[in-house]
Amino acid sequence: MDRLSALAALPLAAGVTIAPLAAQSRIAFSLGVERVVPVGTLGSYVGPGVGAGAAIRVPLGGTAFALSVEADYLGAGPTTDTRTWGGATSPYSVTIATGTRVFALGAGPEADVERGPLRVGIRAGAGVAQVTNTSAVSGLYDLDPFARATAHSSVTWMLAAGADARVRVAGPRTPVRLELSLRWLGMGPTGIVREDHLPVGQISGAYLYPTPTETRFLVARAGVAIGR
Repeated sequence: MDRLSALAALPLAAGVTIAPLAAQSRIAFSLGVERVVPVGTLGSYVGPGVGAGAAIRVPLGGTAFALSVEADYLGAGPTTDTRTWGGATSPYSVTIATGTRVFALGAGPEADVERGPLRVGIRAGAGVAQVTNTSAVSGLYDLDPFARATAHSSVTWMLAAGADARVRVAGPRTPVRLELSLRWLGMGPTGIVREDHLPVGQISGAYLYPTPTETRFLVARAGVAIGR
């Protein structure tokens, strides 16, 4: 082959080489709405809520594994419960209303298995979260209907684990899938107002000190995924 023929063959060779790499590096996007259920100690103070989530999946070397990057915005509660103030034998009671807002960002590996139009994956991840808990208390005084409230915000670590099922509904080259997923989100302790820590001053009234409490959620997402 002369030099001119070799030069002419370069674009074809480059295309043959790059095409599989491009196919392997295609990323997938997903977006959906979420149902949020606080669990553990937080679940006894904060009610269920809703949220929105998005994910980006990047295939790793044409294998069944991918890097998944996920972002969630969650809003849970508020809910109100009447609680005994000052211990189990106390004759006094208060009503505590607590709501939680969370923005979480995490990344980790995902493994997928595909059979026909169905793709099932399991994944784990770690990242950071900003958690804001807002609590209000009533019942301390006759004329104090939720007159005092406090918001406690913190940035903490986040761990996640879950599974999803995606059903292809369109697109042989760029698949469009309906996605259902369920994940557990665990975060560092964040502060909420609890009945076991409500000191009261003679002039200033109640001090609503946040008490560090475990922060755990179950998150179910329904959405659409495009790609991969």
